[in-house]
Amino acid sequence: MLNMSINALIGYLIVEIIILLARALGFIHSMKYSDIFLLAVIVNAGTIIFIIILVVFRNLSETRTRLIFYSEVIFFLCMYSIGLYQTYEFRNIGLIFALVAVTIELPFTTVKESLLIAFGATASQICVAYYSTTILKQQGDFLESVSFTIGLLPVLIILSYVAHQITQQRKKINDDRDLLMDMNDRLLDINSALEKTNSIAQMEIELASQVQRMLLPPVPGNIPGWDIAMSFKPKYGVSGDFYDFYYKNGQLRGMAIFDVSGHGVSSSLVTMIVKPITYRVFTNMDDKSLGFIIESVNENVSHEISLLDHFISCILLRFSGNTVEYANAGHPYLLFKNSNTGAVQAMQATGKNHRGGPIGINIKKYQPAFTQFSMGVNDIILLYTDCIVESRNSGGELFGYNRLISSLHEAPSGPAADILQFILDSFLLFVKNVEIRDDFTVIVAKKTE
Repeated sequence: MLNMSINALIGYLIVEIIILLARALGFIHSMKYSDIFLLAVIVNAGTIIFIIILVVFRNLSETRTRLIFYSEVIFFLCMYSIGLYQTYEFRNIGLIFALVAVTIELPFTTVKESLLIAFGATASQICVAYYSTTILKQQGDFLESVSFTIGLLPVLIILSYVAHQITQQRKKINDDRDLLMDMNDRLLDINSALEKTNSIAQMEIELASQVQRMLLPPVPGNIPGWDIAMSFKPKYGVSGDFYDFYYKNGQLRGMAIFDVSGHGVSSSLVTMIVKPITYRVFTNMDDKSLGFIIESVNENVSHEISLLDHFISCILLRFSGNTVEYANAGHPYLLFKNSNTGAVQAMQATGKNHRGGPIGINIKKYQPAFTQFSMGVNDIILLYTDCIVESRNSGGELFGYNRLISSLHEAPSGPAADILQFILDSFLLFVKNVEIRDDFTVIVAKKTE
């Protein structure tokens, strides 16, 4: 309604300017400038009053809004009639007022309201034309004026229909805009909630990462008979990769590397379950075979995480002098480098696919892969999770086992840290700037005695 009133004021100003121009150019002879200004003041002042009312009382009821609308229509028809009567120019002034009505006011009204304005203007023009030409004997022909008005009526009706379509489209646009604004507000709320949730999640991940780091042992240093270096890089702060070292009387008795399926917090929680179970079974079953130990770990872990959709691959080693007992539960092959020949081989244990099945899957007759081998001074073993062999470069090529074996073969014969660094440099040169998509763990263990 406010928009309609503002547009009506604009329309009246247009009409007034056109009448002034017509008067100045001699197209209108019977209306004085004083009459034009008087009508302009009355029309504009009345419309401005309507606008002020609508601005001050924005929350008017529908009934009062309708009352203002009908008051404006009556006001418009009255001023329209006075204009016709004063100018005697029924065709020109009538056409101007009619076009202003349908183009300025009608797009802001309903069909009924549009037709009311159109038929009201038509009726006013016929009545004023009859009164002026027939009763007052003013210039002009009544029948000609009626014919002109009736000829204009279909145009007014069509324009009313068009105005209705414009109104409907504008309403739809406004509804869509309101819907979009509502959706935008909801998205902002959701985004704010997500940011808050993400912040909390990041704090929780950092806390879980700190707890996990506290549970993981440091790289053994100054351990008799061994030089060990390690690279451990979780993908998301917390890791599904983990490792452990087992000691007895100050001697390194065993070593393990694990890889829990999946990523993130859920996998890291599984590591916190599996690590103490494996440690307890390994240290309490020193007289049992490594294969039996893995089977016991599987039984305990399967019971603990039976409801979780995770499994764990691992390699478990036990050292006794120069003998290394090696059990594999679904993990990538251990690599062994002979210091005398420089040859590198993937150690294949005896069992299912030479690697056995992963732990955490409660199946009958579970069997890990198991073997043992001898390890002399300066011999090297390499433990790793599948990230290093399954990573790809920008061309989609896998780093793979062969490149890892070549890197270990070509590595210098110095300390374990230098060997590890050579392998990591070879890997990073291959993948370059491609994102690493998994937890990354590599352990180099060199026998020194």
